[in-house]
Amino acid sequence: MYYKWEQIIKAEECNTIINEFKDFDYIEGQVKSGLQDARYTSIHWVDSGHLLNRAIQSFMLEANTEFFNYAMETSETLQFGKYGVGGKYDWHQDISNMNEEKSRKLSTTVQLSDPDDYVGGDFQFFNGEAEPEDLEIRKQGSVIVFDSRDWHRITPVTKGVRYSLVLWSSGRRFI
Repeated sequence: MYYKWEQIIKAEECNTIINEFKDFDYIEGQVKSGLQDARYTSIHWVDSGHLLNRAIQSFMLEANTEFFNYAMETSETLQFGKYGVGGKYDWHQDISNMNEEKSRKLSTTVQLSDPDDYVGGDFQFFNGEAEPEDLEIRKQGSVIVFDSRDWHRITPVTKGVRYSLVLWSSGRRFI
């Protein structure tokens, strides 16, 4: 269950975002489940006051209004991600229960890289079939909003670098 826009953000804007954050200090992406080899990603948390937070949140809010209709309360800080060669994120859910009353509800991913700049790094949903669903969001500037309970992954990057932005919103836990 997802809502997407293909190439909604211009390539020049994506390149500007990449150039702004690509040389920042990164930390290793963490996996709360403790499966350390499940994720190889470098991340940078975008300052909460940066205009990008609001811009990407607007996609999430539109998708929620048009498609999901979830009760939302807050958004987390935007994450800039860098997947170099070997970078991946195995099957996972973003639901992350924040506390007894709140959990993540929607996840938003922005494809910043030109698809010709890397090989691998495909965003896929697990749909219960032997073959995962390959989403056509490789086009630079594409945005997808999906239910944080959905199983998804980023396949290993075998050449180049894949850059992305990720934002989560939360609200009262699903019952």
